[in-house]
Amino acid sequence: MTGKRNRLLVSLSAGSLLFAYALYLTALFGSGEAHMGWLLFASLCGAALLCVGMGPAVKSWRSLLAVILVLLNGAAIITGMWLAADTGMRAVPVFTAAGWLLSGIAVISLYLLAIAGTAQGGLPGEGRVLHAVNVSVGLLLIAGTLRYFYDYYLFSEDGNTAIWLLAVPFVLFSVVYSIQTALLKRPDRKLVICLGIFQLILPAVLYILWISLAVGEGWL
Repeated sequence: MTGKRNRLLVSLSAGSLLFAYALYLTALFGSGEAHMGWLLFASLCGAALLCVGMGPAVKSWRSLLAVILVLLNGAAIITGMWLAADTGMRAVPVFTAAGWLLSGIAVISLYLLAIAGTAQGGLPGEGRVLHAVNVSVGLLLIAGTLRYFYDYYLFSEDGNTAIWLLAVPFVLFSVVYSIQTALLKRPDRKLVICLGIFQLILPAVLYILWISLAVGEGWL
């Protein structure tokens, strides 16, 4: 399982780095747009993920770090797909297909990380289910947050800085996930279950925040 996980992480990081530089150069020479900030973010995520994927067998902290890096890397890929579509260059279908392929690898990697981490930690089946649910919630939060940021970018005119509140649910999710990982090996798992229930409501919190901002902008 660890070998398969490492190969996927290395493949994901290498593919993401190739995607990032190919998109940057295509946009730069095709339309004159230089997405330096995005390139730096995507490069850092891809390089860090490569280091983790080439490392030794999973430790609890390394597994959690890998999950966070895969999620951030996925956000960079999705943002890159949006940048490619926004640029309107001819190679958009190519970058869209590559982005969805890398996103699929990222999702598979996340579930393998959850399974490998719980199995190596000697956790029971309920721990593995909890990790799988957490990964699903994390993916939903990332997708929802990026979509709302995109909608805000399209329709907002006054630059309301409160839009950054949309990142709060994912930050809370990351903190709670870290606490859960540390508590799962303890005999008393009531706190872990309560934290899991709290995580399940975070997508609803994200939606409520978005509705509040949308009403404030006069969109609803």
